[in-house]
Amino acid sequence: MRPSSIGFSVLSVLAPLVLATPNANQAAYIGYATLNGGTKGGIGGATTTVSSLAALKTGITDDTARVVMVAADKEYSGAGELKVGANKSIIGISPGPSLVGVGHRVQDKSNVIIRNLKISKVLNDAIGVQGTSVRNVWIDQCDLSSDKDHDKVSS
Repeated sequence: MRPSSIGFSVLSVLAPLVLATPNANQAAYIGYATLNGGTKGGIGGATTTVSSLAALKTGITDDTARVVMVAADKEYSGAGELKVGANKSIIGISPGPSLVGVGHRVQDKSNVIIRNLKISKVLNDAIGVQGTSVRNVWIDQCDLSSDKDHDKVSS
């Protein structure tokens, strides 16, 4: 076989795997997120697709099991952080949506999945996971970045 045909064959097989939206019904399958009964996020709850920052906030703050799909190819701009409730899957639809100036805070919550989001220019943590009772949080395929004008807030 010619090297070019091998390369093309490999790319044609792998491209759908790399570019596809993560499966909304996929629980954590590796690492620490498999402990304590596993991390299932919002699996078993309602699935909703959001296309505004207000709808995202409403969809993720309570502790009701829910899969929140964040609409693709869209920039969600704001300031501050969104508090993430327990039993949530927050999944960006490919190509991943971009949250600018808006971070996520998982504070003393459990069973949370955050996948396929681009978060940038946040004044605190892009995704903060804190507390003594935090359990089973899986963060996967996220692009987190900042710049010289957007850094941690000085205390």
